[in-house]
Amino acid sequence: MKKSNWIVYVLLVLVSAFLLWLWYYLGFNKVDSPFDLVLSIVWWVGVAALVWFTFRSERRRQAQIRTIYVSPDALFNSERGLVSCPDPEQRVTLMADILDNLKYDFHKEDMPEEKDFDFRYVVRTEDFKEKDSEDGSEATTSDAAQAAGAEATTQTQTETVSADATEVVPPIPVTATADDEDEDKDKWKGSVVRIDWDAEGHQTNEENDFDGKEQLGQLVLA
Repeated sequence: MKKSNWIVYVLLVLVSAFLLWLWYYLGFNKVDSPFDLVLSIVWWVGVAALVWFTFRSERRRQAQIRTIYVSPDALFNSERGLVSCPDPEQRVTLMADILDNLKYDFHKEDMPEEKDFDFRYVVRTEDFKEKDSEDGSEATTSDAAQAAGAEATTQTQTETVSADATEVVPPIPVTATADDEDEDKDKWKGSVVRIDWDAEGHQTNEENDFDGKEQLGQLVLA
């Protein structure tokens, strides 16, 4: 939640406290009328509507910040600015890096002029999340299983040699469950607008949804 949203909520609480004090100060609470109950209901419905509107507006603002324009040799994002990308195969990787490092502040770079930036795609991201790990790396379950298996094998062999035994018990393999894979899976959903022109020079746009890096890569290389 941005600082501006918290300011709105604090002001709302202060105004609510002032109106409540004013209500008692003017003696309206002593009037035998259902008007105070109706006013209270209307007020809190208004508060809930304002919170919902603020939350929705913030989500729309963040979605706009995530928008990336793609030209043949560069990318543009309103927060990051212009990023050189001469290799089309690296577009998805650079876009993921841009989205993963967004601060969602109110700093905005100027859009390049059309003569300097001929964008061909507009990538709109609805949901984005990279896999996280405590040390910054992305360790997989299979790597952990191999490490555990190697440790178990070493320990078993040591015990076998010390006991002069002839049989070595193999380690129990560790397998990843579907739930673990779903939790670690990257999330990247949105749409790609392809900018094109017809024979008469009129601009035509084609929009396609994507779910994942693979689909996005296919759309921005089409």
